[in-house]
Amino acid sequence: METTEHQKLNKEFAKIKQQLQMHERMIEQLYADNFDWKNPYKIAEILGVSKRSVDEYRRAGILPCSKLAGQYYFRLTEIHACLLKNLNVQTEKP
Repeated sequence: METTEHQKLNKEFAKIKQQLQMHERMIEQLYADNFDWKNPYKIAEILGVSKRSVDEYRRAGILPCSKLAGQYYFRLTEIHACLLKNLNVQTEKP
């Protein structure tokens, strides 16, 4: 029984570690680039997901963006704030 609980905890810690690493990459990008607007390909690279996932998140309203000249662009500061908000919501659940 303890092994199963231990495995569950290890999975949760691994998930939290992955989220923290993603936030660390976001923060590095925020301070490394003066140009705050990123295209979907760059956002996919930063988040570690596919471009298709970024498009799905955009269509679902999960990732805030702006459309300029027919192209979608994302502000890293807005995405970072969105991720932090969602992380806080997930950790506050009982």
